[in-house]
Amino acid sequence: MSNAKHTPEPWMNTGTTAIISLGGVVATCPVVLTINRDEGVREAKANAAHIVDCVNNCANINPKSVPKLLEVCKKLARVQNGPGKGDEDRWVFGMLEIANEAEEAIAEAEEK
Repeated sequence: MSNAKHTPEPWMNTGTTAIISLGGVVATCPVVLTINRDEGVREAKANAAHIVDCVNNCANINPKSVPKLLEVCKKLARVQNGPGKGDEDRWVFGMLEIANEAEEAIAEAEEK
């Protein structure tokens, strides 16, 4: 397994190519081959923008942790209104579990 580091952020979008670095292009967004050339160019530009956004927004976190972070945020959103009548103890226990999951997800995210 390689220990090579990726190009430092921020990456840039130059239209249909992305990921410009230190004096040269290190990768390009694939040009989509479609029957409709205009549609292919629009898709390639959207791909380039998507790649650059993903890389730059994960600059200080481990990108593999994003799904777990999202899962914990969804759990928190579901319980944000508090417990139902008679569910207080279960709600508190659930919040403690979610807090533990959040701490684990944050630790994973910070392992860049």
